[in-house]
Amino acid sequence: MYIRVKSSKLSPRKSVQIVKSVRTGKRVSQVILQHVGIAHDEKQLSELRELGRKLILEMEEKEQPSLPGFSLLENEEAWERPVGDGERVNLRAMKNLEQVTEGPGEVVESLFSSLGFEEIFGVSSRGKGNTEVLKKCLACALANPSSKRGMSRWLEDEGGTDVPLNRIYRMMDALAKKTDRVREIVARETTSLFETKASLLLFDVTTLYFESFEADDLRVSGYSKDNRIQETQVVLALAVTPEGFPLWYDLFPGNTFEGHTLVPVLRRCMETFSPRQAVVVADRAMFTEENLHEVEKAGCSFVVGAKLRGLSRTMRDKILDAGNYSPLPGGSPVFPEGKNEREEREEREEREEREEREEREEREEREEETGSPSRWYSAPLGNGRNLLVTWSEQRARKDGSDRERLLGRLRKKLQGKKTLPGKSLVTNRGTNKYLSLENTNGQDRYILDEEKILRDSRWDGLHGVITDMSAESAAEAQDILAHYGSLWRIEESFRVNKHDLSIRPVYHWAPRRIEAHIALTYLAFALLRHLQHRVAVRQNAVMSARAIRTALLDVQSTLMKDEETGKLYRFPKAMSESARKIYRSLGLVRGLGNTEILSVRKYRNRKGIRSAGTDGDGTMEEEGTGGN
Repeated sequence: MYIRVKSSKLSPRKSVQIVKSVRTGKRVSQVILQHVGIAHDEKQLSELRELGRKLILEMEEKEQPSLPGFSLLENEEAWERPVGDGERVNLRAMKNLEQVTEGPGEVVESLFSSLGFEEIFGVSSRGKGNTEVLKKCLACALANPSSKRGMSRWLEDEGGTDVPLNRIYRMMDALAKKTDRVREIVARETTSLFETKASLLLFDVTTLYFESFEADDLRVSGYSKDNRIQETQVVLALAVTPEGFPLWYDLFPGNTFEGHTLVPVLRRCMETFSPRQAVVVADRAMFTEENLHEVEKAGCSFVVGAKLRGLSRTMRDKILDAGNYSPLPGGSPVFPEGKNEREEREEREEREEREEREEREEREEREEETGSPSRWYSAPLGNGRNLLVTWSEQRARKDGSDRERLLGRLRKKLQGKKTLPGKSLVTNRGTNKYLSLENTNGQDRYILDEEKILRDSRWDGLHGVITDMSAESAAEAQDILAHYGSLWRIEESFRVNKHDLSIRPVYHWAPRRIEAHIALTYLAFALLRHLQHRVAVRQNAVMSARAIRTALLDVQSTLMKDEETGKLYRFPKAMSESARKIYRSLGLVRGLGNTEILSVRKYRNRKGIRSAGTDGDGTMEEEGTGGN
């Protein structure tokens, strides 16, 4: 293994890599083992070289452990020793000091390095200090997401380490200056994972509310997707891959119209990825002429939701003519849920229970739709754009059911009456569209308009998208619909960030802290996605964010002190099968043998556990004893 520095004539930056030569027959090729970082000047290059040399020592020690006392790393890492056979303790003198949760920290330590997140703060002494605090905050974000005060408390009470609140704040102030670097690193790891340029960008926005009513340039009251109409908020725009991996994010003031967020994020994505071909997929809120023009100007294709009822009368007549439709092979298209259907309640237990039920019902509904009759119709709109409309029986039943629910609410208010006084009607766009206003004896009254109900029912089961892609055949139509159907991934990504990682509510008020809070959660989201991917690929297991949290929280050790001798012992808890899968997917072996802690300080600041070896069939070797 050796350090390789790569440079480009077009850029002054230099990339530092750890490389290993591999011989295949008579041919020798170089394999990149780890990307250390990118140097912008000679000082950074020297620091990255030093870090690379240390990483090589760690890798060599893992591949071929040194004899006791001869390891170059032993003095730094020797914080415990295995308890030997025949050692005796007086059980009466043993005192249970604490139960330490070790799983989140060990997993984050492994992922953090492999994803190159050390580059965020660099390898200076201050940068290393901020890096260690960031790792601990990310471990807490996976295990027990909360306010920064809550993080500090959890790390002390459960995580076995002391990270003062003001130290977390200092790290966040440094992180706020590195948000562009955070996004660039995450984007690099996402695109390198799939060994391809970002060709399909899924885009959507959400709102994040604050526990505050005071507005400023960033925190502004606006339309809240969480139904928090009184609190201030910011708008978060997110772009992900069809697999749900993060590509980019950006923050906007809380009163920003969501249609105005697409272009800035798209420009940054194009600057970062420079894909030869890219397809932008977004819902109907992004359907503005300005947005479509900018997407075309950037050289991207697009698939966006269409506002069918806002099209010309001639086009609406064609859409409603059933004779224009042809059968769609393969069943109904699957589309993401509408905006109003993803508003969540705030009570945590009720929310988690509902999410489990919704995910199960959504999966069952998608399976049922596979065999549901479906038809499609395509028409040119001019300027190289096409309208693709589909009708499905499943969606028609759902639309009809939703309308009956709204009408039932209105009929309950009417209670047999033909009219309804205006003052007794709570404004609601969902129900008002079925009412007509009339004035009787100087009083405004609403009546249920059966003609409006009939007109509305004609649109049941219809859904449209606008694209610049060809939609002349059923196969092309299915490809376009598959692109649009991928939007469920970004809906799920928002769910993970809001609920599993608790990105909101936001308790900060200073813009730099708000930026840092979003960046911290974004890094945790990237770590989670890469962990889920590795578990799926290497262990053939699908694990939700909640399942991963449960498994990692159960990876614990008990610390006990012998009050006669003053010795401190560590007793690791047996691991669950889910935790074993997570550790195997990362190539980690967690020793389950009892040990004596030689240095409490080093134990509190341990750097993780060693990687596992592999046997002939690629499975990880299990060890029952030994230290971390």
